Amino acid sequence: MNKKILPIGAAVHTRGVKRGEDYGWYVRVGDTPLFDKIEDIHRVALRDVEGNTPRLAVLVEQQHVGFLIGNMQSQRLDHAQRIINDTLYLEFDIDQFMVVKAAAILLVCSEDDYKKYEHDLTEYAEALYQKYLEASLSFNALADIEWPVDEHLEPIKPAKLALALPINDSTCKQCAGYLVDAANREVSSFCVVSTGRVNLDKCQQIAKISDGCIVLTQSSEVGQEIVLKKKLTQRQKLNKRLSTPLRKVLIRLSQCSNESISIL
Repeated sequence: MNKKILPIGAAVHTRGVKRGEDYGWYVRVGDTPLFDKIEDIHRVALRDVEGNTPRLAVLVEQQHVGFLIGNMQSQRLDHAQRIINDTLYLEFDIDQFMVVKAAAILLVCSEDDYKKYEHDLTEYAEALYQKYLEASLSFNALADIEWPVDEHLEPIKPAKLALALPINDSTCKQCAGYLVDAANREVSSFCVVSTGRVNLDKCQQIAKISDGCIVLTQSSEVGQEIVLKKKLTQRQKLNKRLSTPLRKVLIRLSQCSNESISIL
C-alpha cells in the first residue's frame, strides 16, 4: 500500500461568484504555524503576477513544511463570467523529503503531467472551499513518481544562500536538484519560489523571509543568476552581534572625552 502524506493544515485563496466577494483567504483549517510567512510570499511574489510559469512555493522551517500552488483555474465563474483562480496552501510536520520531492517533481515534469497534478489539487481546493472535506490529502500521486531515467539534476551549490534566477528548463532542474539535496541534508530553513514577472526588489523581499532562498522569475531584470544576500562568515556573524553594543561603548567614550575637554 502506498504511503500517505497528510497535511496538518490547509488554506485556500480564492473568490466568490457574487459581486463584492473579492479574492482572499476564504478557508484556513488545522494547524498552520508557517501561514504568516507563506502569506507574505504569496502577496509579494505570487498574487496578481503576469507570466505563464508554475506558481509554486515551498517553505521549510525546522520540522514544518509549507507547500503552495497557485494560479489554478477552477470551474467557477465570477459575476462578470471570468474564470476564478484558486491558490492552495498545505502544511506538514512530517516527512519533509516526500513533500519537497513532490514540489521538485512539479518543477521538472511535463506540461501534461503538471496539468494532471494541478487538476487534482484544484479539485481538493474547491472541495475545501465548498466545505466538503476536512484538511487531509494524500500526496501519493506526486510523491511516488520516479524521476525520468535521463534526468540529471545538478543542485545549486548550497553556499549560494539566496539567488534570483531566470526561469527556464535548466534552472528549474537546478532548483529541483536543490530541493531534493536540501531535504536529504535536512536543511532546517529554506524556501523556493517559482513565479512569473516578479521584479528584483520583490525577490529581495522574499530573500529576507528564510535563511536560504531561491526565486525563479520571468522578470527582465533577472537575465542571469543574481545573489540576493551573501552568506556571512563566522567572524562577520560575531562582528554583527558585537557591533551594536560596541558602537554604544565607543559613542559613550567619545562623549566622556568631549566632556573632559570642555571641563579643562
